[in-house]
Amino acid sequence: MIKLSERLSCIADLVPEGARLADVGCDHGYLSINLLQTGKIAASWCLDINEGPLNRAREHAGAENLQDNINFLRSDGLLKMPSGEVDTVVIAGMGGALVTRIMEQCPPAVKSEIKTWIVSPQSEIKEFRQRLRENSYCIIEERVLKDEGKYYFVMKVTPGDAETASEDKLAQDIADTYGLSLLSKKDPVLHELLEKDLKHAEGILSSDSLPEKRRQEIEYKKAVTEGALHYYEMQ
Repeated sequence: MIKLSERLSCIADLVPEGARLADVGCDHGYLSINLLQTGKIAASWCLDINEGPLNRAREHAGAENLQDNINFLRSDGLLKMPSGEVDTVVIAGMGGALVTRIMEQCPPAVKSEIKTWIVSPQSEIKEFRQRLRENSYCIIEERVLKDEGKYYFVMKVTPGDAETASEDKLAQDIADTYGLSLLSKKDPVLHELLEKDLKHAEGILSSDSLPEKRRQEIEYKKAVTEGALHYYEMQ
């Protein structure tokens, strides 16, 4: 049985039972292999833009006698994904802008069949949530975790009626940066991240040589974090 990292375990937990899965940027193929071994899925597609990760995934699948249950496809995102094959897509281990591009450039015939996206952007979290809303996606479940010293957001996303953006910029930036559902349920890992972000901002602002524009940027980020902490503590 392939053992997953905490981050991949979280992603695996959000995959629907019986999903027809595509793992974009599959790396070693561990996610698909584990889901096949647990019986949660019956088949999978492993996609990567580079041949190296696909070869590693093939080797690992072969070692577990699962090579016949996985299709391996070299593709830039989902551009070469055939239609009629998948209803669930995982995109993890990439920056938010790249995850957004992969979702937006997905061929229409394939996109129309995707019921669930499970995404874990590693950066540009606020902007990523904004683009989801603009593209009419709903975050139906969200988790935050700490794995090997790094914090990760994992989102289960479906197409549908997105929330209307707030006219209060600060309130919307708080929600987009940290996730309103995570704040509402007082996630302890999120509280740890909030304290870390606040301390980091205060450390930068303590410098006497900070350019004024940079100071204003950090002061606003600090206000966002403080607002998130206040919302968290009021729940």
